[in-house]
Amino acid sequence: METVGKWIVAAGSAAAAYFFGGWSGVLGALLIFVVLDYLTGFAMAAMTGHAQEQYGIVRHRT
Repeated sequence: METVGKWIVAAGSAAAAYFFGGWSGVLGALLIFVVLDYLTGFAMAAMTGHAQEQYGIVRHRT
């Protein structure tokens, strides 16, 4: 299963390099923020027992 994950990451990196002309620092920062957003959403859902879209790393007031 670990090998499958590595192949998926390699394919995603190759696709990004092809479409964006190489891996840049900005693309790396975007990837970090996307992963952080996902992890904070998952952690919040785990803590509360259900997912709520208005919560994440920062609580939004509407």
